[in-house]
Amino acid sequence: MYYKGLYQRPRPSQLCPALLPPIVIPGHASFPSGHSTQAHLMALCIGDVLAGFPQHDTMLDDATTLADRIARNREIAGMHYASDTQAGIDLAAGIIPLLRGLPNNSWYQSALQAAQAEWNPAKQ
Repeated sequence: MYYKGLYQRPRPSQLCPALLPPIVIPGHASFPSGHSTQAHLMALCIGDVLAGFPQHDTMLDDATTLADRIARNREIAGMHYASDTQAGIDLAAGIIPLLRGLPNNSWYQSALQAAQAEWNPAKQ
């Protein structure tokens, strides 16, 4: 929300009402796409959870594909520009190293360990 407040970019459907979005337009700015940021960050977190597991590459590809679809659907709906989506991807890529750099006893590391245990009961 910080960047949305900083850039105050109007949504495509605000500039071209004929786009007729199928959902209510949020009251905040368009840039960067929060849906893109969240979906892509979740895909990266799934990659962290599955690090070392044989299904890692396939699941990361699937999660990234879903994140891309979420972001693209927001563009099609007239809620975002492609550059909003890309900014969300870039923001997620900038956040994940911060999460990975947290101490081992952090909430992120605890959540990773708990999720990994669900994938590998031997780790419980």
